[in-house]
Amino acid sequence: MNTYTLTFVSDEVLPLELSTNFTFGGTTYTLYSNSFLNFGQNAAQDSYREILKSRGSFKNGTLVDPCAPKGFSHKRKVLARTSGASRSNLENQYVDNGSGNYKECRSSSLMMMQEGKERCEYQQCHLGSNFVPELLGHFLATENFYFTSKFFGLDRSSSLSDFVVAGEQLCNKDLSTLRQKYLNHSDEDFSRYCFSSAYIVALLHDSLGVPLDDKRIEYSNQVGDTHIEWALGAFIANTKHRILGASGAVATRSPKHRPLLAVLGAFLACGIYLVLRWRKPKTKIIYDLEKGRYIMTRIS
Repeated sequence: MNTYTLTFVSDEVLPLELSTNFTFGGTTYTLYSNSFLNFGQNAAQDSYREILKSRGSFKNGTLVDPCAPKGFSHKRKVLARTSGASRSNLENQYVDNGSGNYKECRSSSLMMMQEGKERCEYQQCHLGSNFVPELLGHFLATENFYFTSKFFGLDRSSSLSDFVVAGEQLCNKDLSTLRQKYLNHSDEDFSRYCFSSAYIVALLHDSLGVPLDDKRIEYSNQVGDTHIEWALGAFIANTKHRILGASGAVATRSPKHRPLLAVLGAFLACGIYLVLRWRKPKTKIIYDLEKGRYIMTRIS
């Protein structure tokens, strides 16, 4: 799928259609929850190319693509379904030529995210016509966020400014130079990660307001010794890690210091953001092998 889903605890007054209650440890939290269709990376990159076409970057069957390095050229196919009883598919082709410009790649990505903003029915909309409250707390960014940071060799706690620097160094270099530096990667990888680095910054900073120098986002597919491949698993692993700590003992926290925890799921597939406030939790999570499910119990 190519849906981008965002869920976290918010102190703001939320629209009823975007809020849900979640009870944990005897406390009920109000969660913001929303799904953004076509914000997955594949769909987003397709939408981005449509933006380029509408801006006059498409001429004579050739698309000038700033999110691909200079020298990059790839013939792409687009299936267009025809009307009528046969409903057959017509295949259109165009050539994607790279111009290698990170700044323009980022601005085009942002423009794509702002499409439909004129239909906003809320006080403010950060992603198209969608309402998103302020993002607060600590976050775990998984899947494509993690894979992008890994490609660039960034630390788990890298800031968005690190993505900007890495993205500029990739996008603005010519293809022959990149082939020599990244021997085990394809030309498509260079286009994909150039777009991804710009898309992440346009999403988290330009759209959702996370500061460029902020290091509260951790890019990883692992929590403690637990590998994460799906969003609910990330939530469970983070819950266990926060409750039990590294030693397995129950962790306690002062009510005055209640960190926000978030799991940022993949925008390559279906992502989920989860945030939870902890108040002296006294619970444990175990996996029932016989029943094949996780069980949460209170510790007396």
